[in-house]
Amino acid sequence: TPCGVFDDCQLWITSLFAEYSGYCVNKVWYKSGVGIVKYERTVDDLTDVRLLKSYKIVSGKGLLPLAAGNTWEYADTYNHDTLISELVITVTHADDETVILASRDFAERFRYDENSWLDMIQQIRNEYWIYENDKGKLGDITVPLEKVEALAQTPMEKAHSKAAVSVARRIIGGETPDSGYTGHWNFFSKNVVYPKYNRLNFTHNHRWSFELKNIGGMGEADTPLLYNDIYGILQDAANCIWSEEWQIGAAPTVECDHYGDAIRTKINCEDGGSITTKAGTFENCLKLSMDIDGMKDGVAYRGGKKVYYFADGIGIVRTENEYCGGIKVAVYELTAYEGTGEGYMPMADGLVRRYDAIGLTDGYVGAVEYTYVQDDAGHIVIFKDATGIRELPPPMTQYSMIQREVIEDQLWDAGKHNESRLLHDVNNFHLLCHFFGRPSRYWAAQEKAVAWNKYRLHIMEGLGDGAVPEAWLGHYASTSFRTACALFGCGKKEEGYEWLEKAFEAYPKWDRIPDGTEMEVGDPLIYGGIRVIKGKSVITLPDGTKEPLTYDHLFEGDCSLMHYGMTAPRGWEWFNPVRGEERFKEYIERAKKLMDENKK
Repeated sequence: TPCGVFDDCQLWITSLFAEYSGYCVNKVWYKSGVGIVKYERTVDDLTDVRLLKSYKIVSGKGLLPLAAGNTWEYADTYNHDTLISELVITVTHADDETVILASRDFAERFRYDENSWLDMIQQIRNEYWIYENDKGKLGDITVPLEKVEALAQTPMEKAHSKAAVSVARRIIGGETPDSGYTGHWNFFSKNVVYPKYNRLNFTHNHRWSFELKNIGGMGEADTPLLYNDIYGILQDAANCIWSEEWQIGAAPTVECDHYGDAIRTKINCEDGGSITTKAGTFENCLKLSMDIDGMKDGVAYRGGKKVYYFADGIGIVRTENEYCGGIKVAVYELTAYEGTGEGYMPMADGLVRRYDAIGLTDGYVGAVEYTYVQDDAGHIVIFKDATGIRELPPPMTQYSMIQREVIEDQLWDAGKHNESRLLHDVNNFHLLCHFFGRPSRYWAAQEKAVAWNKYRLHIMEGLGDGAVPEAWLGHYASTSFRTACALFGCGKKEEGYEWLEKAFEAYPKWDRIPDGTEMEVGDPLIYGGIRVIKGKSVITLPDGTKEPLTYDHLFEGDCSLMHYGMTAPRGWEWFNPVRGEERFKEYIERAKKLMDENKK
């Protein structure tokens, strides 16, 4: 060590499995009367070392003398041109029952070593996305992207580099205007598979994993990208990626925890028959149907009904994920693979499995590739390279080129006039939603806001026979409220109070409509008699079929918007001219009362 040679040391070795980092091996060299003279920890196939640099033993004996005043200082083995660290441990108190240790440690990085694979892979992970002035932006990782694959020596390093570089380059391209695509759901992760009882668990290593995600705004078109985490979704739902219990006829129920939420998954195992994908035809498949309850908020998509098909010797060959309330299904299929193994979820060095989303629209591409590598201890590590991008289509100026409009024409040309007419009416509704839902661009322009909102209000008033149809009452109420706000900003107080009163008249009507109600949208000769199901983001057609509702925000919300807008310290400044008026304060109280009643 830096402070001398120690003979007759004892070496203690412990190994353990840490859920989020995988298998760890700790080696500790003790010198009797001195304490720990060397410490070595190996995790993720990487080893870190500390060596005794100096020490002071006041008193005490044995492998770890613990007496007040005893102090140890440890040195690292880093290249100090790039990184330094310090670790000092002191016994501050010791008696027959209690020992108190105080430690001081820090690490400081000056730069990344361009000739070190570890430094290059860490720079990609740590600096692909940086924050300046509370705003995120791409970091400069040009050098590590160019060097890391060439520096990789072991199969583990090569697989790690290939997947990480693939995702990082896609993230950079997705944020670059001239790349030809936009990034939405790109993930890299390093995962360790470990057996527990009769199951295989798939654990996510956060230390090396990274992603950049930006989804939403395209209705249901981009939703299937969420399901490219094929193994991860299965792990979260079933608490494993394979169980020996999954045999035809079995119907287990799994209860587990997902970041504090209680998950309950009903599983049904059936004969999956033959499944054909781009990768081939697979016989005697096992079908695993899951109904997952408990996934909330931002991970709600990981719940609901899902189906997984497993092929012997291959693993998962197809997944089906219901979304939009069960109206639509996102399908991923095995499109390429390398290597086979034993059982319905084989684990072996060198396996590769690629899955692609089927039938996406609007240029979206969803895929994931899993690469299997065996570490020195014989455990399987799986690297995930998940793709979620939108390839930008060529410029289009004709609305008639939209898929639904094209199908409408095709039906008419095929002589299916009634079907074409119905789709024509449904398309009318979607175009109306697009008109109401597109950005208004009236930020900091009160007069434009008044004109635009009044125009929309007049359209909604003309949709029904003398009254605003039920489906539009919520949007009519919120638009009336925003009109009042803009009028106050223009200095037109009395007219502003008139529209504020109209909002107070419309919101209670909207709030009284129960969720699940099928609401009329307007003249059936124009809109085909379709109805919006409140609270479901779904429309229903006269024949009973259902379709997802793209601009679902037009049919959401409640009277709480008014109380929030009238009391918000920022974002609703157009109310400022009347905030001190008693009349306005009375409206705030009315809004609070409506909000409280609505909660009941």
